[in-house]
Amino acid sequence: MVILIAGCFLDSTSALYIFTPLFAPVATALGISPIHLGVVMIVNLAIGLFTPPVGVNLYVACGIGDIKIEEISKGIIPCLIAELVVLLLCTYVRFVSTMFIG
Repeated sequence: MVILIAGCFLDSTSALYIFTPLFAPVATALGISPIHLGVVMIVNLAIGLFTPPVGVNLYVACGIGDIKIEEISKGIIPCLIAELVVLLLCTYVRFVSTMFIG
């Protein structure tokens, strides 16, 4: 949840530099795979980049499409719901995020 909120305000690189040193030792101590943690962090940050009202990618899309932020915020809700379902799957079903690794 912290990474999802941080993704709304920070770009992905900055958020990863800040939160990875904090979460990696805790995740390792809890027995969570570093690859699984990385996938969950990236999916969280990707969702944060287009979450209203501060999502950076929303403003880029508004500039390209020449529409207001209110219009695009209404249209992004179904996509946001789908992304949250994917986030829940990646977070709680470990096989989904590490299926190609072994």
